[in-house]
Amino acid sequence: MELIGLTGPRENDRMVVARRLTERHNFAQLRFDDPARDMLGALLQLGRERIDALLLERRFCETPLPETGSTPLQFLHSLMTWGRRSIGPDLWINLLRQRLAFIAEELAYEYAGIVISDVRFDNEARFVREQGVLVHVARPDPGPLATIPGDGVKFQYRDQILLNLGADFIARHTDHLVQAVCAQRVA
Repeated sequence: MELIGLTGPRENDRMVVARRLTERHNFAQLRFDDPARDMLGALLQLGRERIDALLLERRFCETPLPETGSTPLQFLHSLMTWGRRSIGPDLWINLLRQRLAFIAEELAYEYAGIVISDVRFDNEARFVREQGVLVHVARPDPGPLATIPGDGVKFQYRDQILLNLGADFIARHTDHLVQAVCAQRVA
C-alpha cells in the first residue's frame, strides 16, 4: 500500500491534492491531528465530518469558541503542542501508526494507498519518508502567508515537489505523482 505525505504552507493546496488522491485514486486520508480534531468535535458536540468542513471556513477558524476562549485553530495547535511537550514528541506519530496498522490489517483491500495531509514537523516528515514519499505542495509565488507552528519541513533528496499552478495542472500532476510512486515501488 502506497503512503504519500503532504507538506506545505497552505492547507487548501494540500487538501486539493488529498481530495484528488482520495476521490480519483482511492486513497484513505489520515492526519496527524485527527485525534485533536476528534477532541474538538467532542467539545463542541459535532461530528468529525462537520468539524473538518468547519475548519476549512475562515470565519469559523477565526472566531473564538465560547467553551475555550480560543479559536478552533488555536485550540487544535494547543492540543498538538501539549501532546508533543507533555506526552512525547512522537505521540501523534504513534497514534497515526496505530491507524495505519488497522488500515493495513483490516482495510487494505479497500484502499490503493494512504495520504497524510498535514505533515508539519521534521519527525513527522522522517516518519513519512521511512514509510513512503513526502510531497511538498507549493505555489511559485506563495504571497503573504500566516505563520503556522511547525510549517517549514525542509526538502530532502527523494522528496517530491508538486506545484499548484491551477486546478487542471495540480490534478494532472497529482495523477503523474501516483504513477511515479507506484512505479518506484515496483522497480
